Amino acid sequence: MAGKIVAFRIEKSLLAQVLSLLVMAGGIAVIAGWLFSIPSLTSIFPGWVTMKITTAVSFVFCGLMFFSISKKRRWPVLEYAVSQSTLVVLLLMTTMFASLLFGVRTDIENAWVKEAAGAVNTISPGMPALSTIVAFLLICLAGVMDIAVFEGRHKAFGIIGALVAALGGIAIIGYALNIPFLYYQIGGISTAMAAHTAIFFVMLGVALALLGENKK
Repeated sequence: MAGKIVAFRIEKSLLAQVLSLLVMAGGIAVIAGWLFSIPSLTSIFPGWVTMKITTAVSFVFCGLMFFSISKKRRWPVLEYAVSQSTLVVLLLMTTMFASLLFGVRTDIENAWVKEAAGAVNTISPGMPALSTIVAFLLICLAGVMDIAVFEGRHKAFGIIGALVAALGGIAIIGYALNIPFLYYQIGGISTAMAAHTAIFFVMLGVALALLGENKK
């Protein structure tokens, strides 16, 4: 019985690692799409909102963060990867959140690639949807809890993972039913969440929940 429980936990950890690596690979692909002008990588279909480059960069670091959390017991050096990945995403997202909140442009969203004005379903070129920023901040909260060795972090992982997956899942439903409000498009107020952004959030949410379950 104990052997079955251990095997089940290993399977959960492995699935979390696979999901994390897939999100990392997806983020790298989107970054390449921006750098080499490949529209099919920055948006799933022509006429759909793009995944912003800051979003893609954040997915790479979030994937690294979750992979490192799952492997750091075996490779303690990955503690550093968790803290640095969390810091990078937190700095990016808090800066853009403050920019949206106070209406002050920092231009960090166009630091690597400048998105053309008038981009599809985009309020400010290069700026992710507010829902995207919120989801990343939730992920950063999980990273901070892990760094601080917060006693209830593994239970919190499940809650945060569910919230992140729900934010992505609602947007996916919105695209499936063609209801812009569900993928957070509000004319003149909110940029839409890109379809592949939504998919990656579901994957990360599931991965985080699995990481929490694996430690119980």
